[in-house]
Amino acid sequence: MKSFRNLFVLIVALLLTSSCHHWGNRMVINNGKDRIEVQSSGEIIFNDDETAIESISSHGYVRFEKNGQKLLAGYKKNGEFKYELYDNGQRLNPDSPEGKKFIAEMVNNMIASGFGAKEHIKRIVKKGGIKAVIAEIDKIDSDFAKSIYIEYLISCDSITPNQVLVITQKIRKQVESDFEKSKLLQKYTAAQIKDSLTSIAYFEATKTIGSDFEKANVLKTIVKQSISDKQASQIVDISKSIESDFERANVLKEIIHQDKLRETNMNAFLNSTELIKSDFEKANVLKELIHQNKIESKDLVQFLNSTNTINSDFEKANVLKEIMHQNKLEEANLGQFLYSAGSINSDFEKKNILEELIDKQIFQGENFKNLLISVHQIKTEFDRTNLIKKIARKEIKTNDEWIRLIDETALLTADYEKCNTLVEIAGKMPKNEEVKASYMKAAKTINAENEFGRAVKAID
Repeated sequence: MKSFRNLFVLIVALLLTSSCHHWGNRMVINNGKDRIEVQSSGEIIFNDDETAIESISSHGYVRFEKNGQKLLAGYKKNGEFKYELYDNGQRLNPDSPEGKKFIAEMVNNMIASGFGAKEHIKRIVKKGGIKAVIAEIDKIDSDFAKSIYIEYLISCDSITPNQVLVITQKIRKQVESDFEKSKLLQKYTAAQIKDSLTSIAYFEATKTIGSDFEKANVLKTIVKQSISDKQASQIVDISKSIESDFERANVLKEIIHQDKLRETNMNAFLNSTELIKSDFEKANVLKELIHQNKIESKDLVQFLNSTNTINSDFEKANVLKEIMHQNKLEEANLGQFLYSAGSINSDFEKKNILEELIDKQIFQGENFKNLLISVHQIKTEFDRTNLIKKIARKEIKTNDEWIRLIDETALLTADYEKCNTLVEIAGKMPKNEEVKASYMKAAKTINAENEFGRAVKAID
């Protein structure tokens, strides 16, 4: 016996590729080929051979139209069950051979539209098993109806790996609706795509989803399962096809949260991140990557290259601060970090980065030179002066580093600031002849006599 409850609920998603309008319990679908209009209420029960409506619940009714053919069924006030049939405007007698044939055809159309599919599936399984249900998919035009059959198959315990492969291929080739395709692919378990061919078919089907939202939903769902590293890499690769910055960022962050990043897919992950146009979304992915401790020191140079693609000074600075907060900097990657900091145009943001960096790090050799280059790039002399003083208070070990710091001080234009900075340096620097000579050379660039005198007196 075929039963159907709440027709409207079951047909809501029918043919997303079609024009679909619904009001209350009425729905109109026009896919360019067929026009279907449905109105219903209550429970409709088909007969066993699915050629007629056996009964409708009290006060229930159904009105089904397809391309000028119309079937109305329900109870009159006196309780009598009644059909009304119209074939392109011509009324048919339900009891005539022609009328009975018409009813059977309309019931068949209703079933093909997803009407009572669950009971129909039970009958198919009883007659021909899972194989027969798979074959039935090819007979159905509606994506919505197809999805009912495919969803049943995906959830079926007795389905074989080869049958899973077959239905996955059907999803890719036969289901056009992004919504239905996404919904079906989200039903898969990691075990069902363990087979290499099925895995390929699964991700190929995912690629055919045009909607960024629906594609992202599939990727975020499957990445939460116990998938292989190779499959995780495929998810990273597919993320590049998501145009929406918001949706791609969400997929990438889910990959991070599910601990699916490996050395083998880190390059592709960062490449996908770089392609995000929104600085806000790109920075959020990179900060999450650092915050979740997914970047090792050996990967930091590549990470910083990705950071350099951020145009917003504010967002770039926030990513660099996160690197410092997570103590990811080492002598080997400090130069690249300083290069990234130097690419910030805002003096305010650059100064804040350098201040925190100077507090946290010891700079030696080439890194000390690079630090001074970054300081020199700051246009505001007040900020540059304060940074030079801050460096002078650090542990500077070599004459060459002191001389470089003094030379940078000599480039200050304000005599007052230059003098004060040199006086502070004088209290910290070694008093050997080489450093003192550099100091005096810098002092002689001070034009104001009083300030020059103070600077010279500081090393006497």
